[in-house]
Amino acid sequence: MIILPINHDPELAKKVIEAAQEDGDDVLYPTHYALEDGQIIGAFSLETPISTWWMHKTKGNAKKTMLMLNSLETLHSDRGNPAFVMPCTEESPYFRMMEKFGFQKLGEPVQWFYKNLYPLKP
Repeated sequence: MIILPINHDPELAKKVIEAAQEDGDDVLYPTHYALEDGQIIGAFSLETPISTWWMHKTKGNAKKTMLMLNSLETLHSDRGNPAFVMPCTEESPYFRMMEKFGFQKLGEPVQWFYKNLYPLKP
């Protein structure tokens, strides 16, 4: 198996995404793919546009939420991102509204994992 870059080749990216979908899965914004015996067997992304969100519980309101969401979408668009991913836990007051905001569920349940490659040393 070898890992190769996609190098912003839309046709190659499409092939990688289709290979994942044919396997009953999906891959968002693939930047690299795994090739073995001439077949695409995996992929990953180093540049997935992901946003996280925080709004003060007592100082925020519906109007401010919409202003923040519109600003977030504008900033992604300005950076050339045609789409982005936003994690949202079930405990969030926004969870039930995400689809009303135009977000599509990617599957559930999803647990995010974090790995710090350069932890601060005491």
